[in-house]
Amino acid sequence: MKHAVFSGFKYTTLVVGSIVTLLPLVTIFLASFKTGREARRHGPLRPALRVDLR
Repeated sequence: MKHAVFSGFKYTTLVVGSIVTLLPLVTIFLASFKTGREARRHGPLRPALRVDLR
């Protein structure tokens, strides 16, 4: 029983650590494709609604 609880805790901390590590990287990656106006209006995590190729 003790081994099962520790194993579950180990994988839970692994998932939480991965999210904490990857979230800032994803935010920077998505924000790099936005103009300043889009970033101020929608925030860095919301995808652009349309693509303007001009």
